[in-house]
Amino acid sequence: MIAAPGVSNARTPRWRGYLAVGAIWVSLVAAFTVQEFFARRWGGGPISWQSLLLSQVINWTTWILLTWLVVLPLCKAFPLRGEATLRHTLIHAAFGSVVVVLQSIVVAAIFASYYFGFAPLAIRDVFRDRLNMSLAINALTYVAILTSVHALWMTYDSERRRSEAATLEAAAVRAELNALYAQLQPHFLFNAFNSIAELVHSDPPRATGMIRALSDLLRRSLHSAGDVTTTLAEELEFLRRYVALQEMRFSRLHVEFHVPQETLEARVPPLVLQPLMENAIRYTVGNTGLGSVRVSSERRGNRLLLVVEDNGRGFEDAPRGKDGSGVGLANTRARLDRVYPGDYALDLSKSGSGGAQVVLTLPFVPT
Repeated sequence: MIAAPGVSNARTPRWRGYLAVGAIWVSLVAAFTVQEFFARRWGGGPISWQSLLLSQVINWTTWILLTWLVVLPLCKAFPLRGEATLRHTLIHAAFGSVVVVLQSIVVAAIFASYYFGFAPLAIRDVFRDRLNMSLAINALTYVAILTSVHALWMTYDSERRRSEAATLEAAAVRAELNALYAQLQPHFLFNAFNSIAELVHSDPPRATGMIRALSDLLRRSLHSAGDVTTTLAEELEFLRRYVALQEMRFSRLHVEFHVPQETLEARVPPLVLQPLMENAIRYTVGNTGLGSVRVSSERRGNRLLLVVEDNGRGFEDAPRGKDGSGVGLANTRARLDRVYPGDYALDLSKSGSGGAQVVLTLPFVPT
């Protein structure tokens, strides 16, 4: 098997390399045997299938062995790239002459010994005959092998570099997502603690219940920490716990979920809906003490639509800097840019009830 330096066998299985070499060997033996058969037939020379086949078997088996034992080490030692290309080309030309002569000697020795026994004169005659008839072909064969080896190595090297670049890019994206996720958690915690602080003196039992609910919510949050995506079912489970926490604070908060079963296994970024729900609660029940929020999902072909709408003040009446440029929505946009670069939409508009509506469109990626 011809393997590129630095390319693991996991990427190029050994048996596939052997199979490829075997297929090339069979093809060359068959093609050159047929070619020589018709050449001798048209030239009126003696024809013997066994002799022609044996000659090509010996010829190409020798080339494969020389490629493995000699040509590959030469290519590794003197690669045809960079500033040393010209000097290495001259070195290969010198070594190539030696390899061509060596191949002819080996073939002559094996072929003559098979028919005449170990007879130096017979070996000499076969060797001379090969030099007269096959020297140019053998030289071209060496050049073809040399070119093929370097082409394969360049291909493998290019694939390896692309793979390494993709790995580094994925690591960078994951690191950035983790940083954004870490930024979102304190924002969420501060708001939750502020809500609890408002109830500590006025309603201690409800404050205690919120602390327990927050503890459970944080455990689930830590469970998904570091994940680039989660299922919509898991995201909604987290969101329902968050809503339950807010309902302890706002008794007149009403939240509805309309989520078809077919969308539950879609992959979404974790905590992608929580900032949208937080905004909806803030500008409905947070302002007037009464509000309703509706969360829905829909699959349209290969797209997933997530909609959060409320009956509050809407984005037009929101204070400056709070219409989608706050920490929660800004963080959501940044994470979506990294997970779905150029392949998502986050639309802010007025809902049918006059409140705010956020429509998030993502690729539908099933689990």
